[in-house]
Amino acid sequence: MMYDLIRLQSELAEAGIVTTALGMTDDEGVVTIYTYSEAGEIAALPPKAQAVIDAHVPPEPETPPTEILLSLLADVTDVDETKPILEAMLMILGGNL
Repeated sequence: MMYDLIRLQSELAEAGIVTTALGMTDDEGVVTIYTYSEAGEIAALPPKAQAVIDAHVPPEPETPPTEILLSLLADVTDVDETKPILEAMLMILGGNL
């Protein structure tokens, strides 16, 4: 599972668990989320943080605009309809037609 550590830190704060920052390791699918001490060393989260971590649902990744436009192109049967879609893609990518 992927975690949005910025969002998770806010969720922990809402639950009264203050952290300086969060870090994460993934060792063959075993994810460990931790915080840091004032000295910047890795520190364990308090046990009550586990319930917040378990309830954390990261946001769905956004679909890049180019993917959306490519999906529109897949449905186009008229060549004249492709030009506006291609122009939009080029504008997103910083080019022009």
